[in-house]
Amino acid sequence: MNQRGRTEARPKLDLPTTRMDYVLRAVSVGGVMASFALVLVAQLQLPERIPVHFNWRGEADGWGSRQWLWLLPSISLICVVAMAKLSRHPRLFNYPVRITEKNAAVQYRLGRSALSWIQAEISMLFLLLAVLVVRAAQVEPPQFVAWPLIAMLALVLATAFVHFAIMIRHRGA
Repeated sequence: MNQRGRTEARPKLDLPTTRMDYVLRAVSVGGVMASFALVLVAQLQLPERIPVHFNWRGEADGWGSRQWLWLLPSISLICVVAMAKLSRHPRLFNYPVRITEKNAAVQYRLGRSALSWIQAEISMLFLLLAVLVVRAAQVEPPQFVAWPLIAMLALVLATAFVHFAIMIRHRGA
């Protein structure tokens, strides 16, 4: 049986959106809006040429127009919108367990929860990246501090790992 057949065999459930889902969506939208606001303000303050790439020591080794900054909130917006649309269809997600009639509701809620948390974290990740690039462009010589970004990426991975572990624990739900 192909993968599409497995997805089609999964039960279709209409799960209510939780309060936490709404809170995390608000955080996601807030992160995107803050990213656009930051870039708008930075456009007025930064020089035309800014650092856009950094080596492993945090030193600028690539330069570009300050217009490059618009890419960060734009990617964040695309990710948030795509994840919001996908969250409406949890039966299409990939799960670490087999989905059955018995466990579908629990697994779908956990899948939607994971996506909601990761959506919020991704919007914050792009906001943080924009802050770090703007900050790097404001100091001489330009210097990128990577540890906050690494910590945020670790948080996204930890969120996925924790949700997968809970899904596995509740596989028979």
